[in-house]
Amino acid sequence: MNSRYDRTRADQYINAAVAALRDPTLSPGDAANQVIALCRQAVVDADPADFMEPGDTPGLSYFMECLWGRFLEIVVEDPTSHDHIIAIIAAIEAKGTEGCDGWQTYSSPFDWANLPLLRLEIRESMNGPEPAVADGYYDPLWRDPNSRDALAGDPPTDSPPSRTGAHARSRWLNLNRFLARAWELGALDFAFYGMAFMRGLEAFTQPPEARQWSITLGIDDLEIETVAIWLCVAGGRIYECRVGGGGDRNWGAIDDIERYHPDRWAQWKSILVGISNGGGRQNMVDAAKAAVEAMEASAVE
Repeated sequence: MNSRYDRTRADQYINAAVAALRDPTLSPGDAANQVIALCRQAVVDADPADFMEPGDTPGLSYFMECLWGRFLEIVVEDPTSHDHIIAIIAAIEAKGTEGCDGWQTYSSPFDWANLPLLRLEIRESMNGPEPAVADGYYDPLWRDPNSRDALAGDPPTDSPPSRTGAHARSRWLNLNRFLARAWELGALDFAFYGMAFMRGLEAFTQPPEARQWSITLGIDDLEIETVAIWLCVAGGRIYECRVGGGGDRNWGAIDDIERYHPDRWAQWKSILVGISNGGGRQNMVDAAKAAVEAMEASAVE
């Protein structure tokens, strides 16, 4: 977006909206109302030429992108905020097109029920663990063995790569914990991410050198911990994604990543049992055990 516009007032509205998201004394409904009112004011005060695509509502894309970016900073840094934030999200969704008739962003009609641009922000954040801007360390985490060890779960040492890796690990796990919780509570459908990690388990049937590059930078420990989060938080949802069965044993016949052949559940559990009984860092072994227990609890009809 063009930065030549004076967005001082827009930034003030965004800061106030973020403060509403952070305020535990506000009810989810009141916080949602404040966010929406501040967005409306940002649109009213926007430069008429401040838009992304022709026909877009001036100031809207800027407000929403900044809002969701700051929103994700809350959930990756503070896991205790998740349930409250999810309740606010649900209250925002319930507003639908109220007060925004005719609005448009990125050439699409605006509807609060779709939480415009949030999924784009999440998709960018789900490219893998990355350094936090505030840490001031910008080299790719996979380059330094100290940051890789910290990402895998080793206690950080007194070095920038290690401290940054440990912080990135915490933020990554919190992000996945939030997405799984939002799916479990029915606020947002994040089946795609949960199922992507479950399918990624199948790579563990291959030797390490034969595996493809993973979203967790090839760090097995972090990948298993991520899988465990999805199973422990939203295992029931994942179990419900199974389809078909009967005599059809052609797993590849199900192309939808959010659905799977029932036999896959047993295979995934077997892989996790093997990891829980194997060597490796204790955090990975413990995560695998927790994941197996969650699968057993989730599979009760």
